[in-house]
Amino acid sequence: MSREELEEEDHVDTPKEIQTHSSILRCWILDGKIDGKEVDNNDTSPPIRIQRQKIINTLHHFGGCVDSNGMPLRPSPIAKYKEQFENRPPALGATPQLLAELRAHNAKLPLGGVQQRMLFQSLRDQMLRQLISCDGAKCMADLVDILQKEMESGIPSPIPDWYTFSTAPAGGKIGYDRCSNWLGKCYRTEKYDATILSLFGM
Repeated sequence: MSREELEEEDHVDTPKEIQTHSSILRCWILDGKIDGKEVDNNDTSPPIRIQRQKIINTLHHFGGCVDSNGMPLRPSPIAKYKEQFENRPPALGATPQLLAELRAHNAKLPLGGVQQRMLFQSLRDQMLRQLISCDGAKCMADLVDILQKEMESGIPSPIPDWYTFSTAPAGGKIGYDRCSNWLGKCYRTEKYDATILSLFGM
């Protein structure tokens, strides 16, 4: 493991520091849902307040998938949820308010530190899982730019002809893969016209 990987593995947010994910981002990125109740009351620089009604007014319903409380969930690109996934909103259901929260929170984290890396990785992992290619993206600004363009287009990323919706009860391929080169950093990921093998001429 590299020094950075060890740092990320050992990192645990403490109550005295800024959290890696604000409550809003945790609900949107990690849980794949948002109910509009999450307001970071400690967020005063800049003063971003995403109130319940504003969220409800801009919330996209994630393709009919809901949790036990009836809140929208992000459908996975597997056979069980194929229909819901094909009808998913673009850009992980991002709204201008969510992207603004993402930019603002990332800017508050220590520059280049473990928390910025972990926030980047968690968002990239969810984007790849939803077949949003992050090929070449090296920083949060790159990911936000990808989401911004897809959000503005109003059309989710296309599903490649080569992609197979897994029928495995557990495991199996879900979404795009990224390069796992242990020799050094690599920012290549699968995309619409390239599998991980074809990226490297295999």
